[in-house]
Amino acid sequence: MRVALAVGGISYLKIFGSLIKESHRFGIEPIILYWHPEKDSKIYENITGDALLRTFPELSTEQLHEFDPANIKDVLIRTNCQAVLFLSAYKQYCDQLSEIEEHNISTWRLEHFVNSIYETAKTEYGADVDMAMKHLTGKFVATDFWKNLEFKIKPELSAVADKYYIVGNLVADVYRYIEPENARRILNIKSNEKIITFFAPNIRKHHSYYVWGWRSQKKLETLLKELRNYCDEFGYKLVIKSRRKQWDNPLYKEYADHFFTDVVSAAYPHASALLLSLSELMVHMGSMAVLEAAAVNVPSLGVGVSSIDKLHGYMSKRARQIIKKDLFGEEEGCPFSFKGVSEQISVNRIKKDLPERCDSLINLRVKNMNKMLDYKSKFIGTSRLSADRIWEEIKKHHASS
Repeated sequence: MRVALAVGGISYLKIFGSLIKESHRFGIEPIILYWHPEKDSKIYENITGDALLRTFPELSTEQLHEFDPANIKDVLIRTNCQAVLFLSAYKQYCDQLSEIEEHNISTWRLEHFVNSIYETAKTEYGADVDMAMKHLTGKFVATDFWKNLEFKIKPELSAVADKYYIVGNLVADVYRYIEPENARRILNIKSNEKIITFFAPNIRKHHSYYVWGWRSQKKLETLLKELRNYCDEFGYKLVIKSRRKQWDNPLYKEYADHFFTDVVSAAYPHASALLLSLSELMVHMGSMAVLEAAAVNVPSLGVGVSSIDKLHGYMSKRARQIIKKDLFGEEEGCPFSFKGVSEQISVNRIKKDLPERCDSLINLRVKNMNKMLDYKSKFIGTSRLSADRIWEEIKKHHASS
């Protein structure tokens, strides 16, 4: 059975990587449709056929096709694909769905963060809600938590509940393929170095620090100073992880022992996964990498998470309120507020609270393992590889159609 994966850039391999690696066990031959969303942009790292072959030796050149909207139908028909997987948040993929469906190729959507399926459907089918609901194809969500959150945002989605598949978290699959010694070699982190990883805030050059609740350079510098002092006192190395699309504050390199962006010698496993596999603690300001950290039993501490000011512009006011409360909220049991696993402090109490909370999360890491298991069960899902369950569902769907 042949299944096409639409890979728009290196970051997409976070989602598709385990699907590629596990495909042979299910008799799946992945056909990779790869291209550059912005060929001349410095924001995204282009992906090439050579990079894919280096990252996944199990692939052959015959399985790689540079994406061209003009010939996507021809490629899929020529390679005799039975299904194609998309990331539904990207409209350039969705624009091709009607053409693909004309040739009876099943379309499946993968999602790893809360994104309204309803809004995506309206983008494709206009204001006709009934038509949008009718044409939605298979969609995967991480756990019942994420599905229920979407249903809470858009109650009308309950009419298409049968199109959801609870399979776990694809990004968390990556830890099955990481060897600590190899991660240290790639990142040039010595075997005797214990690290705390700080995920830099998602700030773009055209944004102010007001985005994500950061209202001044001074508060960010306070956080970096306190992290630096804590690491120096207790013998940790401070690692700061950014991304190419973000604006990197000059202070990062001043305070960090190691500073990384997405660019490392391997596209999969990705840099964040390699770092978290070696970390004692993750510190962040609202990063969904808390789920990746938990997947490898690393606790996380959020700073100013509940004060996030702006969410995705396409969401309604009601949707933003629900997400701020149920996802980023301080109430116990949320992804960012789960005692002993994922905790948060205020931006106004960094000096007072950060050292004590770091101590608690690191030192009680082993004792909190049952809490960690509860967290993973709720937000990450199955202990099985998510890729396995996705391939099983696709083969089952194809056999019955």
